[in-house]
Amino acid sequence: MKSKGSKLKKFFLLVFIVLIAIAIYGGFQFWTFIDNVYDDPNLSLEESRLDNEPINLLFLGVDSIPGRSDTIILASYNPSTGKLLGISIPRDTLVDIPGYFRNTGDPYGEQKINHAHAYGGIPLTVKTVEDFLGINIHYHARVDYSVLHEFVDLIGGISLNVPYNMNYTDEAGGLYINLKKGEQVLDGDKSEQFLRWRKNNDGSGDGLGDIGRVERQQMFIKATISQLMKPTNLLKINKIEELVSNKVNTNVPPSLMVGWFKDFAIGFDFDQNFKMITVPGDYSDNGIYWDVSDEDYDELNKTLQNHLMPGIESNISIKVYNSTTNEDLAQRTIEKLSKYSFIDVTFAGIYEKELPLTEVISYTDSNIAKYVASIINAQNNVYVGNNGEDVDLVIIVGNDSDL
Repeated sequence: MKSKGSKLKKFFLLVFIVLIAIAIYGGFQFWTFIDNVYDDPNLSLEESRLDNEPINLLFLGVDSIPGRSDTIILASYNPSTGKLLGISIPRDTLVDIPGYFRNTGDPYGEQKINHAHAYGGIPLTVKTVEDFLGINIHYHARVDYSVLHEFVDLIGGISLNVPYNMNYTDEAGGLYINLKKGEQVLDGDKSEQFLRWRKNNDGSGDGLGDIGRVERQQMFIKATISQLMKPTNLLKINKIEELVSNKVNTNVPPSLMVGWFKDFAIGFDFDQNFKMITVPGDYSDNGIYWDVSDEDYDELNKTLQNHLMPGIESNISIKVYNSTTNEDLAQRTIEKLSKYSFIDVTFAGIYEKELPLTEVISYTDSNIAKYVASIINAQNNVYVGNNGEDVDLVIIVGNDSDL
């Protein structure tokens, strides 16, 4: 008889595969799941997450470690609404990467977001995406791409409608793509062709470059999840476990995966409750970067706000005080909150005494206060204000601020 721990491991692996499909379909090159399950607990922030706070998980697809991340997807589940939001971040997105080169001491500065993984692995990529989106990331999953062929063949292939005739040959790179337009079942090899195609040898294609590939990724995830959830595949848990158990690198605790099994593998309506978007923007004039304009960023913020905290009908006004001797702490707090289009934040000056912990004083709905506090990692220090204020929240930055 198998132990309870073994059964829980199977549940964990099954639901992880459901979620990791978001990353599987997005890889462009080599495909292999790596390392061991739950081997990086230091990045797990579950203890500081509020009960009803959305769960944010970052998927990274890489072709080597260390190496650049070809696929970056933020998956956010809001337990209050039952909605799952996926955000594809194009690998060419121009962002500010925090940190410094070791050999020169120069800042990383503005670069493609996929460089963050090459410079600092998962921790730096998490920090970069947090700063870019203005959110907290609780968990990560990192995938290397070579296992795609076996996985797709094991679950019986992926049924989808190929939107174009795809014909491309790169003998030097060992890439051979030959797919006909139309409905079909893709095996592992054809799945890789579908996901790696950008244009044909004659120059024809969708004209969208990497963004076109992101769109095809989004087609692939829905088809992958649909196929994976068929009863015949749920019965293959032993074979799936054998394939992926030693090839998954994540900091998601098994105990949480059991809960996710109930949320996603049993009765979750992906058609109604799952939405996948791409960070809005356009390629720079030189075609190198994916530029996100202020208007694009506002659009992205509204989508995030509607998912994370639906029902906010007016902007939230916030005053920020600094109780520390470090002027940068309050400024970084303001910069992070300013990323949200529905937050109006101003600096109110130096607080009368130094505080060890950042405090959030609420003069508005408690759920809004807790949500805003979670953005700056102060969700355990929210208090109800007892004196008149002309704003919704007052934030007093303490020495614990780690923004």
